[in-house]
This record gives sequence, C-alpha cells and structure tokens, in this order.
Amino acid sequence: RLADHGEAVAGALLSSSTSSSANGSSSSSSEAHINGNGSSNGNGTAAAVAAAAASIPITVLPPDLLPEPEAPWTAGIRINGDDSNVLGEGVIAVAADGAKLRHPVRPPVVHRHGCGPLQPGEPGVPVSIFRHPLLQHFMLTVFCKLPVVSLRCLGDLKYGFMVRLILSAFQFRINQRYVRADPPFIGIDLDISDSVREGCSVSTLTITAQPVHWKETIKVAVEEMRRLQRFGLTASELERYNMAMMRDSAQLAEQANSISSINSLDFVMESLALGNTVMRHGEAHEAMQLVAKSIRLDEVNALAASMLTFASDVGREADMLEMAAAPGQEEQWAGPGPTRATSVVACIPAYVSAGGDAVSVGGGMAADHARGLTGASGHIDADAINLEELEAQGSQVDKLQDMEAPEGAISFDVSGDDILDALASPEIDPEPLPDIELPSHLMDPAEIDAAVQALHPRFIPLEGSLDDALSRADSLPPAACCPPVNEDTGITQRRLSNGIRVNYRHTDNEPKAGLLRIVAAGGRASESTDPGPGGVGAVGVGTRTLSEGGAVADFSREQVEAFCIANLVQSVMDSNDEFFVMDVHFAATNGGLRCAFELLHQVLQHPRYEAWGRITKALN
Repeated sequence: RLADHGEAVAGALLSSSTSSSANGSSSSSSEAHINGNGSSNGNGTAAAVAAAAASIPITVLPPDLLPEPEAPWTAGIRINGDDSNVLGEGVIAVAADGAKLRHPVRPPVVHRHGCGPLQPGEPGVPVSIFRHPLLQHFMLTVFCKLPVVSLRCLGDLKYGFMVRLILSAFQFRINQRYVRADPPFIGIDLDISDSVREGCSVSTLTITAQPVHWKETIKVAVEEMRRLQRFGLTASELERYNMAMMRDSAQLAEQANSISSINSLDFVMESLALGNTVMRHGEAHEAMQLVAKSIRLDEVNALAASMLTFASDVGREADMLEMAAAPGQEEQWAGPGPTRATSVVACIPAYVSAGGDAVSVGGGMAADHARGLTGASGHIDADAINLEELEAQGSQVDKLQDMEAPEGAISFDVSGDDILDALASPEIDPEPLPDIELPSHLMDPAEIDAAVQALHPRFIPLEGSLDDALSRADSLPPAACCPPVNEDTGITQRRLSNGIRVNYRHTDNEPKAGLLRIVAAGGRASESTDPGPGGVGAVGVGTRTLSEGGAVADFSREQVEAFCIANLVQSVMDSNDEFFVMDVHFAATNGGLRCAFELLHQVLQHPRYEAWGRITKALN
C-alpha cells in the first residue's frame, strides 16, 4: 500500500536523502534491516527507505477495506495473526512492547476460520465458479481454514496421528466405491494439512467428474463424508491403519540416512515456520509408538465428527453447533468443535455436448494458449516471463472466453446455488459400514507346510533343461546350485525347482524395503488376430480384471486390501507387447516378505475374476 501514502513516502525520501548525503554514507541499524544482509550501500538509500517506512501512517488497511463495526461476525477473522484490533482503527504494526515491527506495509493476512460460534450477520459460504473452454472436467473443491496446531507435545502428535487415521479410512472407502460397477466420479480426495504459505491449516474435499455426472459425484462424496462423520471408523479400520502407520514410521526411521539434504532442509524450514518441534526420525518413531498405544476408537470418531462437518453438513452450520452444545454431547465432539466451509471453488467447462459430455475446443488458438502459458512443469517460470508474450496470451484468453460454442455443443451453466443444493441435499442418508475382518495371513501355515512337503522346493543348476537340472540337483554340492554373487553387477542368480529363474540384488536405495517383479512371457503379441476369446485385447482385459478385481481364494477384495494396507504391501499389474508384469512392493521387516509372497501365491494360483462384468462393460 505504498501508493496510498505517496506524498508521505516522497517527503521522507527527500528529507532522508538530504541528511544522509551530507556525510556520503550511513551505517545505521535500520539500513541493515532493509538490506537484509547487514551491509551498507554507501549512498544512504537504505536509510532513506527506512525513514520513509517509519513515516508511513501506522494503519495498514486503508479505510475502504476496514470491516464495518456493525458486522460482529468479523470477530472470527484474524489479520496478521491478531484478532484484538480488527474492529478498531486498523491493524497496528507494533509489537506488545511498543517496538515497531519490521514490515509495517506488509499486505495483511485475513483468515476466516471455519470453527467457533457463528456471529450475527455472518454470511454463508461463498461459491466461486470459473468457466473456461479449455476445461474438460467438472472440478469442485470445498475449503475450510482452521488454526495451525503446532507439534509441541505428545498430545499434538496424537492429534496429527488421529487426523491421518481419518484420512486413510476415507480414501480406502472411496477406493471401494471406485471399483464397483460404473463409478460416476474420476477422483474424490480429502486432505487436512497445515499450509506454510496460507499460514493456517487447510481442509479440502476435492471432486473431479465428467460434467454429465457432477451431481452423482457430489452425492458420493457427501455420502462418504457423512458416513464417516456420523459413524466414524470401525474397530478393524482403527487396528489396520494404526498398524500400517507404525510400520511406515519404522520404515521411515530406517531410511533416515538415505533422505536427501534438500528434503531434510525443506522439512526443517516447514517445521520451524509452523512452530513444530523438530526431532530425529528415530526419536519421532519412539514418540509415535507412545502415542499409538493411547489412541481409542471413541477419540478418533469424536475428531472425525468435528473435522468433517465442513463438507458433510453444508448449510446446517447452526444446527451442528447446537447439536454439539447440547447436554451430554461433550464426548461426541473434539476440538475445535463442528467445522464449517469457508469457501467453495468450482472449475467447469464452458461447453458440453447435448448429452452432457465434455467437448474439446481443440487446435489453433486454444492449443497455442495451453502450450505457451506454462512450461514443462505446469507452472510459469518467473525468471523467463516475457511481458509482451503475456499480453498476447491475455488477449487470447479474452477471445477464448468470448468465443462461440463449438458445433453441436451447448453452454454448461451451473450456478452456485445448484452446487450448494447438491452439497446440502437432505436425501443423502448413509448407513454405517459393516466391519471387515482383517486376516492375519492369506495362507494358513499348515497349508504352506503341506505344500513344502509335497513339492520339495529347492535350488537347481542354472544350466541345462529343467528335467536335466532336476535329475542332477540332488547329486551336486550346494555350491553348484547356488553360484556366488556377480562381482561386476552385484546380482545373485538362482533357479527354482519349478523352472523359475530368480535374480536379486541388495541396494541401499530403500532400507528395510523391497521390490519383487514377476515377469511372464506372452504379452499382447501372443493374442490371436481373430475376434472372440483369446483374440485381440484378451491379455489387456484379463490383466485389468485381475488388477481391479482384487479377490483371491476365499478372501474378498476388501479383506485383501485391508491385509495389504496393514502390512505395507502394494501390487501393480500391467501387460505390454511381450510380457505380463506384476510388481509387489513390501516392507522387509515384521514379516513383510512373507506377506508379499502369500499375496503373490494367491494371485497366481487362486485368482477370482469378479470384476469381469464391470471391465467389459466399461470397455464397451
């Protein structure tokens, strides 16, 4: 706001320049603060700027931006971290002891926190809609700003631990909805994290969908938010996510020496900015172990009831606050109490087809704009900004906004009231989820012992045919079947009695973690060119069915996913022209390798093609 005080600044600069030029230099402490490095520039410019800043009126906000005194809802707004002077003469840029702050003209930070009691005259949540011809999807984000909870004691760590449990449970439930037949959404994500840039904690519910399915997608997101907000986590969900987070913490502690310096520096800087206590990874893991033992299901569910209200009960803020304040409800809610949305932002396409699907403007001016606006990283490079080019692109944006709808397309008109009505729909009444039994193993130990007795697995020589190697294996010394490590590559080669060849290598890239890749010959090139079973597309359809089905043997998909989450096992299937590939990531501690092989055995020996109908329908 220097422009608002131009005369005062100019007068201060002139007078300061005159006084400082008398001796030709200045070494005042104000100069060091202005320069930021404590060095003098020799001409008194820094001292002049300091004097100019000192002469600026102490009010930072101009009168036209000051809150009106008759709007008491602004009592919940904090400016520059101070909520005691919002309704006064403006923001006073002085410390408690009367000393002037360093940047009296710094733009104010205004937070409308989504917690605490509603104030008289407080407006409803604002909805901002951005329409553009280049957008293809309906994207909606519900925001809620909360004060930062700095990590200073075990209680703060417990709070963050429980928030992560809630996020993990929500994402798992959304994934379950996605694998069902015909999911109406592209993506639904929930995040609750502290933002250094925003200076507060930001909760976001992000929804992405095809324009024709925007109402159905909002319904799914709100339904899952309400289910988790009203009924909380199940006992098995708490058990498996607690176990998964502790395994992840232990693995991170083991990888402390392999974390790059830049990542460690970013972590320290972010922690200091948020007021968090910085600990070594080993110390943090020990603190996590102490916290994990004290977490109760009712505590997690009380926190979920409070933190998720911002998106589960849009438009019912007063009702939720009244419910939380009712007698006997103290144990059902956790600080900061019921939250409420502070902003809703929608990015939607300007045009859709007659059936509601996205249409592409395509080519020419639109393509040039999309290529020229951002670099390879998707962000504008501040060091390579060309003002003339930006002006040209700005004119292109104006032309895009004013261009007529493509042939056969209609305008996609969604109002803020339509979005709020979908978010606040009273017809969405979810039921609690049934509890899923978490299997301790995918293969019974007795079953493994029986298989070992029947198959007699062992290593055999690398050379020769399978029958020849089997016949010679029992008469050869163990060294002949187990050659040493290759000194040049560090790779160890083995051959199993079923003919499978194994290559493995120890690395320091991911301590206490491993990757197992299964490669089988016979990719899409092995498909017949004729239509029908075994014809074109058979390998791709089969791979996708196995990957998205998830059920094996007597275990449902939900049980298999719960087993993998609890044991930090991840698997990915894919097929190319030559091979079928399955990657399994696992933790090398606490039985992680055994869990990975149990999953692998069941997928290869006892798969269930339950997703066949949905996959074929989606492809058609």
